Amino acid sequence: MKVALVGGSGAVGAHLLRELASRGHQVTAVVRRPDAIDRAAYTAVMQVPGDAYDRGSLEKAFAGADAVVSAFNPGWTEPGLYDKFLTGARTIQWAARNAGVARLLVVGGAGSLLGEDGRQIIESMNVPEPYAGGVRAARDYHAELLGEADIDWVFLSPPLGYGPMGPTDRRGTYRTSGDTPVVDEHGHSTISGPDLALALVDELEIPRHHKQRFTVGY
Repeated sequence: MKVALVGGSGAVGAHLLRELASRGHQVTAVVRRPDAIDRAAYTAVMQVPGDAYDRGSLEKAFAGADAVVSAFNPGWTEPGLYDKFLTGARTIQWAARNAGVARLLVVGGAGSLLGEDGRQIIESMNVPEPYAGGVRAARDYHAELLGEADIDWVFLSPPLGYGPMGPTDRRGTYRTSGDTPVVDEHGHSTISGPDLALALVDELEIPRHHKQRFTVGY
């Protein structure tokens, strides 16, 4: 498939880039900096200029793609993170729609998942700024996506325990859920970066969710 990847040099996007390239997909990495992706490691990956806040550059970069995969995040310590996150996410969505892309797969956040009491987990989270702005933005963007009627979108919420303190190895396995976290027998909800990427690229190749959110975990 022809896949346009946004955020391919980031913590999540780097795993997605590796997984997509290893499966032989034609990957176009949409980058702001020409040195964002290691050219020696990814000789088959095309890099094109694009800015997550610039509709025109993204629409041009997405032209001809079968799918757009977005791991966009301005950075957890970025000033004005809430507004920048939403602006970039909306711009990517707009450009994918206007470029005629069939599918949009977004890596979002876990805060909008539902806890055992039926409330969004974000309501019981105590997260410091500016990180909290990104958590709120991902929650609010998921709510906006629910109203997207034209493009076939998917929103992947990572597990609550996803991140630098979680597992890093590739196990080649995962379980999925809809709006509630995947929890193992020890009560943990986590997954490694390589297996998160595995789950998203599996969804890309064999679609099981349409205009839906799903989450993963071990």
